[in-house]
Amino acid sequence: MRLRDHIDSERAVAPLRPAKDAHRIQTDGVTVQEVVEQILTLAAKLLDVAPVSTGDLDVPFEGDSSITLV
Repeated sequence: MRLRDHIDSERAVAPLRPAKDAHRIQTDGVTVQEVVEQILTLAAKLLDVAPVSTGDLDVPFEGDSSITLV
């Protein structure tokens, strides 16, 4: 995957690049709940609204792909 990404980002025509307004979320070594917290914090900042805590969400266990607002 790293080799593919390197090749894609170094190609002469249409190199793979993040969008100028992209935000990176660090997911290595953190829990699903911590990732969701990062996303909620970023979204609240970008939308200029009060942040929502993951305590307000039903955060799934690993392997479960659903998130339910409560």
